[in-house]
Amino acid sequence: MYEVHLDSRSLKKRLNITNIVKDASISFFRRGTASKLEFTVLKDDLISYGEGDTVYFYDNNRPIIKGYVFTKTQNEKKEIGTIAYDQLRYLKAKQSFEFIGKSLKDIIITVANYFQLKVGYIEDIPYITPYYYHEAESGFDIIDYHVGQAKIQTGQELVFYDDFGELSLRKAEDLVIKYVIGTKSFATKYNYKTDIDNDTYNVIKLASPNEVTGKADIYMAKDDNNINRWGMLQRYEVINENLNPAQIKEYLKLLFKYHNKLFRTLKLNDTLGIPGLRGGNTLTFDILNIGDISLDKKLLVDAVVHKYKGNDHTMNLDLEVR
Repeated sequence: MYEVHLDSRSLKKRLNITNIVKDASISFFRRGTASKLEFTVLKDDLISYGEGDTVYFYDNNRPIIKGYVFTKTQNEKKEIGTIAYDQLRYLKAKQSFEFIGKSLKDIIITVANYFQLKVGYIEDIPYITPYYYHEAESGFDIIDYHVGQAKIQTGQELVFYDDFGELSLRKAEDLVIKYVIGTKSFATKYNYKTDIDNDTYNVIKLASPNEVTGKADIYMAKDDNNINRWGMLQRYEVINENLNPAQIKEYLKLLFKYHNKLFRTLKLNDTLGIPGLRGGNTLTFDILNIGDISLDKKLLVDAVVHKYKGNDHTMNLDLEVR
């Protein structure tokens, strides 16, 4: 059974509003946006809350999400629809930062402190940016960029998220949960897709400005077989960091390994809910004869939407099949 609590600034106290919550949903994402809590309450004479107030959602006493009210809507039935986001929402604000010889942990803490956000456990990843200047970029994009670079350079999947009110960075391998999802357990409806439409590149060019020649040094990787197979899919990137040729070549190698492939995604709808499952968790899947493959492996969750109505808890999952 879930519970919803709320810190009301106007009433100056914490309220347990579970009994007047009609339904609720929680959306977690592995990257790119803040987690979101949506719920509807039946207004009474005792409740009062406003934008900026803090909401806490629990599932069987387990803390799931701590959010901050951003939107309220009311209809003719006096039902109040509410949207609350976790701390990551505040990282949409833009600011300029210069980083010289900073680790990923240093960068996250610097950005978080500027926006007055709370920080929890930050994995100390062996990634140092020699130099990078971010001009008028969102805090989210800044952190996301360096998490992505650290992922490419170390080969480790990383998850940056808000852990019930504390910004956290962990290795995906430390977020594995012990559930098996298959056609005989949890999964009843699914949709499987293969594509080369978004992140697939069989030619990658990196341009590094050369102050001596006044021109850019070009580093390139390509796969002629996949060019013949899919057509030419090129990514062109200017290297702004102060990397030496050996570092650029290693970066190109890792980048090409990740992008020169067919991407597979799996969507599961209306499965039985798993309390606390979020983007970045890893689950074991057992689904035979799905498209061009059979699944009997661990997969990383890209996004999950939990839906609560009464005692029912279901979820929709988006996953990348690797």
